[in-house]
Amino acid sequence: MDSKYSAIFKAYDVRGIYPDQLDEATARRIGEAYVAVRKPKIIAVGQDVRNSGEKLKKELISALLSGGVDVVDVGIITTDQLYFAVGQYNFDGGISVTASHNPAEYNGFKFSDTSGAPITSQSLEALRDWAASDNKLPAGPAGSLSTKEILEDYIDHVMTYVDGVNIKPLKIVVNANFGAVGRGVDKIAQRLNLSLTRLNWLQDGSFPKGPPNPLLPESRKETISLIKSSKPDLGVAWDADADRVFFYTGEGQFVPSCYVIALLAQEFLKKQPGAKIVHDITLRWLADDVIVAAGGQPILNRVGHTFIKTRMRKEDAPFAAESSGHYYFRKSFYADNGIVPLLMLLEIISRTGKSLSELITPFIGRYFMIDEINFRVNAPSDTIRKLENELGKDGKVDKTDGVTIESEHWRINLRPSNTEPLIRLNAEAHNQKGLDKIVDRVTSLINT
Repeated sequence: MDSKYSAIFKAYDVRGIYPDQLDEATARRIGEAYVAVRKPKIIAVGQDVRNSGEKLKKELISALLSGGVDVVDVGIITTDQLYFAVGQYNFDGGISVTASHNPAEYNGFKFSDTSGAPITSQSLEALRDWAASDNKLPAGPAGSLSTKEILEDYIDHVMTYVDGVNIKPLKIVVNANFGAVGRGVDKIAQRLNLSLTRLNWLQDGSFPKGPPNPLLPESRKETISLIKSSKPDLGVAWDADADRVFFYTGEGQFVPSCYVIALLAQEFLKKQPGAKIVHDITLRWLADDVIVAAGGQPILNRVGHTFIKTRMRKEDAPFAAESSGHYYFRKSFYADNGIVPLLMLLEIISRTGKSLSELITPFIGRYFMIDEINFRVNAPSDTIRKLENELGKDGKVDKTDGVTIESEHWRINLRPSNTEPLIRLNAEAHNQKGLDKIVDRVTSLINT
């Protein structure tokens, strides 16, 4: 197999450095592979703001048209808008030219199946293998190209999650990280009479302040500084393609996603008692306790949007989330969405009269966890095996996703990265001392 395609096809999508790993010819070849493997009649194609996006999209669309596929170009979008378009307009699939939160020199492709569902890993592998082969598409009539502006329909859709008249004219610090989310947020702010203090708001595919990733320390510091100087009701930041969203209190405290998962789960269970709520395996104690207390059924699942969406459909869950900042909604075609969590939090704050800080206070004194730590190692699998042998003596071992070890006092999840020689550590404990102790122990074992 062509090593180029092996390098850029990842676990869930395609990503590589432009033009060294992924160029116009590669985009064309992947478009031809999509035609041959998926055999769609009509699909949506969009792009994020990256400088190489238009060139890659042009070749991708050309290949699709040559293969007889009708293409609807939905322009510059967020990734959740692609999922919306495919589901809302009954397309046979969709492709967004995006590298999510990767640095500016990267680009790639995210794919959607019918109804906004993820394509399977088997389909992704088939795309890779066909693109790397010498196969050619048979000659035939070309497809047609049209354009469609989807933003107003998308906004109408996300607004169905809340009663806008109940949302107060709150003040929000918003950080777009130079991505495409700003256009939609501006329109929503007008509808709800929100006051926005904008940061990195203009679209800029060069990402002049570095990788468009809200979890990076430099990105957080900038957002926190603006929050402390402007004193809003809350802060929010998105990654470049806005399928992940992160929140800050009005005092500038970063809010771990598991707290937001708990708040949103409670809202769904008020309206749908007994419902199943899916969440990822990395951190579980807080979400499980809140979901059970609210009368729901927590469903633990492995990390990754493909696996989460598939499990949601199987369980018919109204809501799912990952501690990485992804939130999924049944009414949004079981897909992740970066705007709905903000709207729901605004409604909760307005209805209760409590600040975000006050809403999460009951969790802070009872649940202790770390931000995910990444360790660069030469042999991730061997290192995780060593950790399992040593730490597994202290607790129950689960291998649903990587290795999870749960003792009476702490719980850790260790997973190898899909793309780099990294081990990802998530940990939670019943108190800060216990958390520090287990993290120090894992770190020491990795470094010896």
